[in-house]
Amino acid sequence: MSLYRIDDKELKAVPTTTFQAQGLQERRDLQQLIINQPGALGSDMFIVDEEFGNWSESSRRIDLLAIDSDGTLTVVELKRNEDPGHMDLQALRYAAMVANITFEQLTEAHQAFIEDQGLDGDAANRLDEFLNEKEIQRDDIQTAKPRIVLVAPEFPTELATSVLWLNDSGLDIRCVRLILYHSDHKLFVDASQLIPLAEADDYLVQVRRRAEEVESVTRQRRPPTSNVLFNHGRIKGGEEIKLFSPYFSDSDEFDIDDSKWHAHFGSEPSARRNVNWNGRAYSLTNLSVLLRDKHSVPFPDVGFSAYWYWCLVDEPDKPLAELANSLHAGSSDNKPG
Repeated sequence: MSLYRIDDKELKAVPTTTFQAQGLQERRDLQQLIINQPGALGSDMFIVDEEFGNWSESSRRIDLLAIDSDGTLTVVELKRNEDPGHMDLQALRYAAMVANITFEQLTEAHQAFIEDQGLDGDAANRLDEFLNEKEIQRDDIQTAKPRIVLVAPEFPTELATSVLWLNDSGLDIRCVRLILYHSDHKLFVDASQLIPLAEADDYLVQVRRRAEEVESVTRQRRPPTSNVLFNHGRIKGGEEIKLFSPYFSDSDEFDIDDSKWHAHFGSEPSARRNVNWNGRAYSLTNLSVLLRDKHSVPFPDVGFSAYWYWCLVDEPDKPLAELANSLHAGSSDNKPG
């Protein structure tokens, strides 16, 4: 995505630049910019501390420790480089180290932050003011599984793939891309959430909650999605599937209802390459990646397995994974106790 300015009825591209080229440092500049405007990360979060490192056996420090607007403890990791390296692994360590932090420890950290920033007020009062505004009680701050927000100019494929897999495993990691522009001796920043897509957030939360409710009923790991659907007679060889429309954005270039994006389960739906498309057999994951990378199908990076992106043609209001969850939960309920 490019940024343009209107110049005498013409659109002229605003040139991009880098934080390094402009002499901007991570801690002195980028970190302070986020402290001054945390909303740039897409959420009204409360900054508890910067360079947090309240542990005795490590010199590692969290760039920013925050509480998000829903009361979730949040670890923010910043990189100004085009190649953010292993920031996902680094942030995972930090999240593990601050998990289950107490309100007293948060207050202590925030008091040091207030003094370093030259701010006024008492740490506990400032925290309570934020919590009251969001209608959150102290005991309701979610610290057991901190949220992670990764901020960088680019997210290489291997890092994005890791984040999607971790999100699919139950973590909450968000990737925010910062693109720097330079025009007329002024700098502009475009901050956009790449993972998960910002407009899909509310829907994804609902899907995750439904999945968690089903999991709490079954209390056991269910078999693979295709096995559940096949064993319950819900799919058979030749069963037609299509893309699940709520996950995909409409555009002039992409018509989700075009039958060329339909696929069919093979004669053995539980096999590894169990889906046929265009005369070839694929796993549903490999087919999804192929359509995204080679055919420009706008798969959203939402952190779910491929079975959340597809649905049966004759049941378009429920993705395959959710259908399998419902079938499995129903069969578990019918088992003798």
